[in-house]
Amino acid sequence: MFFAKRRYALRLIEEMEEPVSSPLATELVAMIIQGAKQYEQMHHAAGARGFSDAHFVMLSALAIAAGANHSANMRIIEVQPINYVMTLARLNGAITRYAAAEGLSEGLAAYRQIDQHHSSPA
Repeated sequence: MFFAKRRYALRLIEEMEEPVSSPLATELVAMIIQGAKQYEQMHHAAGARGFSDAHFVMLSALAIAAGANHSANMRIIEVQPINYVMTLARLNGAITRYAAAEGLSEGLAAYRQIDQHHSSPA
């Protein structure tokens, strides 16, 4: 399927209730697609199979929303300097709705549990 990652990224932006033609949406779509491609390459290099483009888009968006993708966060700050925290909160909520719509809720819960485990003090 052509442009599947873009289609899924746009669905995610629509879940944020952000106009898809806004500067923020344009930046987010570009960053999510780039991150999804990187996750796909890492998974293939590790020999993991069976993940969809929707899954890679979710992983990429999670990294942005969690603050793990520093360059993406700097680009968001450039586009939305005043509403940066609100933008990440809206993205986080959109990820939950997107995962439910794409049938990825179990995977999302597992990734959030792993993230909490790694971010908590030992």
